[in-house]
Amino acid sequence: MVKLKKDLNEELDKVLDGINLIDSIKSTMRSDLSKYIQSDKVEQILNKEANIDILDEKELRVFLKKIFNFTRDENFNPAIVIEQEKDNYTQVELYNQRFKEKFLSKYSENTQRVNRVLFGRIAKLEQELGKDLYDFEYEDIEEVLYALRATTHRSLQNSISTIEQYISYAMRQKKTRNKINYATAFDKRTRIDKFLDKDAEENMIFDKAELFEMAMYADNAQDGAILGLIFDGISHKNEFEELVELTIDDCNLEEQEINIETREEPIPISTETKTLIKDAYEQETYISITGENVRRYKIADSKHILRGLRGNSKIKWRNVNQRILRIANIFDEKYLNATNIAYSGQIHLAKQLLDKGMDMEQVIDKVLTRFGVTINSSSRFYLRKRIEKYLEKAS
Repeated sequence: MVKLKKDLNEELDKVLDGINLIDSIKSTMRSDLSKYIQSDKVEQILNKEANIDILDEKELRVFLKKIFNFTRDENFNPAIVIEQEKDNYTQVELYNQRFKEKFLSKYSENTQRVNRVLFGRIAKLEQELGKDLYDFEYEDIEEVLYALRATTHRSLQNSISTIEQYISYAMRQKKTRNKINYATAFDKRTRIDKFLDKDAEENMIFDKAELFEMAMYADNAQDGAILGLIFDGISHKNEFEELVELTIDDCNLEEQEINIETREEPIPISTETKTLIKDAYEQETYISITGENVRRYKIADSKHILRGLRGNSKIKWRNVNQRILRIANIFDEKYLNATNIAYSGQIHLAKQLLDKGMDMEQVIDKVLTRFGVTINSSSRFYLRKRIEKYLEKAS
């Protein structure tokens, strides 16, 4: 459970007193919060009958975000408050901790945090085998890679790289009895397919409310809009070309549709995505939060929805994934990525069409067209498989 510090709780009390003085503000706050938090919890907190300890972490993020937007006080910024508290109260237990901390010390604070989590996950296996990772042989490292349950080649390769660097460091320090760094045997992409958690990678589906909650409460509308646009059908293929090139002229907000030159049909968008597009286009300053540091950057002035910083009229495609990852980290959703967002949108649309009585084969073609996916036997087969698996789980 994440708790506010005493002095911040006192500041929150003052904010709640101010909110309670004006009925219209209190009513709006109650209505907005109740969309994502149980109404009885909202009432108890607003009436100061209970403190925020009754909220779980996701609810706390929503609550703090609302207070932060109301006060513009960085002390209530959820990204700062919760990250600080996690640093204070979450201690990752490492096997042979002193030596691993020595290895980690040469990296940046952010890289240390990521690698410490990795070593924490490996620690259980180290304890079971009674030896440090640097003494692991080929079969032991295979067990590590299976246990990580990575969902993408990139994340698995990052983990392998860290393990390889750690073992090399131990060899230079003459800590290991091995003469071979067995992690190097796994540095080719073709050799690691079997370790991927394919089920999680291809079937992690977010429902619409859950996904748009993350989008709406992202620190930047520029980031949140990415989630909404991909969910509604903008393609993430070809280095996010449709997203990167999207301009306000392509968006008919009144009719709630997007017109892209290479598409035969307009792409309908939800009311939520319409709001995100409008907010993203009007956003002038991009907020970047790292630990306790908050930086603001001027967003370029152009007709692109997703604009760059430092004068770049449009976002660089490599930054799209980084922004999705930022939201994933804030909301602790490790499976949030462009592919799963698109899959989630496809399933949502498929269910809508099936509920209207449309035939499965028509639904498949309609969904693939909406999401800009080439229609062939392969794409139809895999979409049908995902739909059927989702329906089976929902029944």
